[in-house]
Amino acid sequence: MLGRIALLLCPIVWLCVSASAKLTNFTIDDASPAVCPPGWNSFDGTATLTQGPIIVTFVGSQVYVFLAVSNGCNFTIDGVDVGSWGYAQSDGVTQLAYHNTSLLARPHVLLISPASATSLIELDYIIYTDDVPTHKPRIGAIVGGTIGGVVALTLLGIGAFFLRRQDQRRRIAVRGMRLGEVGGGEQDKLSVIKLSMMQQMSGKKSEL
Repeated sequence: MLGRIALLLCPIVWLCVSASAKLTNFTIDDASPAVCPPGWNSFDGTATLTQGPIIVTFVGSQVYVFLAVSNGCNFTIDGVDVGSWGYAQSDGVTQLAYHNTSLLARPHVLLISPASATSLIELDYIIYTDDVPTHKPRIGAIVGGTIGGVVALTLLGIGAFFLRRQDQRRRIAVRGMRLGEVGGGEQDKLSVIKLSMMQQMSGKKSEL
């Protein structure tokens, strides 16, 4: 019975603790503390120029990098080479240079490194996407609902057990009664007479 109760409670607990989440975009500007390159030089207040590597940490499942570069750059995520960008912009307009939409939802380290000693990287901003819960589960409601479900199912199980046991006792009592104990009226007397007549008839048939 306890196993059945546990199986019935599983959907209730799952509904209580499950919290919906949605994908949310976060923007890392070139001036953000999350961007860690050596030797930065601000460019026009909107982007940053560097000839050194750029290191960015983020938590999410997707990432988009917007920059401009001369002589190319390479992209590495968590120590693995994932791509490169060699399109040169002479007008300084940043573009989507790299994106990845198949990352595991966990912390990552993005490394943007120049492809050569003459490369110049102009980073504008980075967008990453993470799952953000829309609401937090209420512990009190979860505990109260679970306890209430356990109590209700336990009472139902106890009630079914006693009803079944009472029905079995009633059947046993009826099965063990004598004919004279069932009603004590004229119907019982007729039943006894019919039984004796049937026994006499069966005895005569056996003599023949």
